[in-house]
Parts: sequence; structure tokens; C-alpha cells
Amino acid sequence: MTEDTSPASTSATSPSHGTPNPDPFNAEREALRHRLLKAHVQAAAARSGFRDPADSQLADLSEVRLGADDQLEGADAAFAALRQSKPYLFHPEDAPARMGTSHAGPAPQPGSIEARHVRHMSREEYGRAREQFLRTHGR
Repeated sequence: MTEDTSPASTSATSPSHGTPNPDPFNAEREALRHRLLKAHVQAAAARSGFRDPADSQLADLSEVRLGADDQLEGADAAFAALRQSKPYLFHPEDAPARMGTSHAGPAPQPGSIEARHVRHMSREEYGRAREQFLRTHGR
């Protein structure tokens, strides 16, 4: 005789006694809470100034929990301790926190750029504009 091992039959009863399990969705609920905790930790890492948010895995996250209202508790302390021991993982504290790893620089000021089409420039004007562009953008 084969035993029914479908998820519906195994999660609804206790394997040892055959009595109904009080919460058949407990495993799914715990998996969702774990995913929520991981998402909150990643968001907190991005806000805390990591140069690379993946480095947040180096922090001691054993005390990090989700509170009753699903808010993250303990991550700030864990990241502060990591900032003390490995400051090179973080942007300087006086620098604004950035999302991502690229930085485009400051926005141009209104009126600071005169748009001219290259077809209306002489060779000398084009050469000067090209050199200025390359100096400005570091290429």
C-alpha cells in the first residue's frame, strides 16, 4: 500500500499522531517573513552608506529582527559596529548616501552650456571644444 505524500495531506496532519496541525501554513509564513527580513536588511544597507550593499553580509546580523509591526530592529547597531571595524566599506560620513555605484557629478547650471552644432564650427573651434570636453570629462 502506498502512502499519500502530497503537500495537502502532509501539512494538514502531524506525522507522528495523525492529528490536525494547528497552522498548516506556518512554513510558508516563516519563509515570507525571512524574505521580508532580507529585503529590509538590504534597504537598510543601501541607506547606511555601504559602497557596495552586498558587503552588508559582513555585519553580525544575529540580533537583527522584525518587530511586531514588521519594522527592522537592530540593523543600525550592526552596521554601526561594522563601520567602526571596517570603515573602508562605507562612503565617508560627510558624503551624501547614494543609491547604486555610479555618480554623474553635479547638474549643469542653467545657461552654462552653449549648444552649438558641430557643422557650424570651424576646425579650430571644433578642436578647442573637443579638447575642453575631454579635459572636463577626464577621457
